[in-house]
Amino acid sequence: MSVPFGYEKDGFKFRKNVFNPQIEVMALSSRKIDDCVAYIKHNNIQGIEINSTYGAYKVDTLDLLEKLPDCNIKVIELINDFKDISIINQFKALEQLVLSENKKSTIDFNNFPNLRSLSIHDNKNFINIGNLINLEKLGIGSLNNNSKIDFSYLKNLKDLFIVKGNIENLNFVNNLKLNNLSVNYCRKLKDISGIEIQIDSITDLEFESCKSIDNIEIIGNLINIE
Repeated sequence: MSVPFGYEKDGFKFRKNVFNPQIEVMALSSRKIDDCVAYIKHNNIQGIEINSTYGAYKVDTLDLLEKLPDCNIKVIELINDFKDISIINQFKALEQLVLSENKKSTIDFNNFPNLRSLSIHDNKNFINIGNLINLEKLGIGSLNNNSKIDFSYLKNLKDLFIVKGNIENLNFVNNLKLNNLSVNYCRKLKDISGIEIQIDSITDLEFESCKSIDNIEIIGNLINIE
């Protein structure tokens, strides 16, 4: 979920980025696209959010982003849905990315070797997520039991948030060392034994509306739960 913008500056809306407080996130406005682009370039703005509410981005394309790949953009948050988001592939410096649900555009995550935080809906057109070796935080909506995401190489992943999906077990976290795990509204989830290997690493664990879990007693073996 997006954090509300906290202040205005020079006629634009901004907020601090929770994941990296050093980066300001600027809300783009479709009413003054040229002004937005000029301000970003002149002031080395590294974070942008496209949202129909904050910043009043009211157009249904991302043509604006075609003017920005040469900028040092490290944070992009797409709160609205767009038919074509393939332009995102050109932003090689990204460290944080939030994408709304999109089932048509192919996003190759090999383009983002520095990505540290990612929020997406599970999607067969989002490829090579498993190659994000620097990823620390991952949020996934509608995680599919047959997801193409290979979690085994996400060695730096510390925070995993799953909201909805038809997963039946958590075996895909076997090779991880998570600190925080949140699983919500996964009503087919039965087996959570995959978290047992996290016995000395997990400090924050949440299951909400996952009523089919058969072995919830495993939680008692996690020694560092706060």
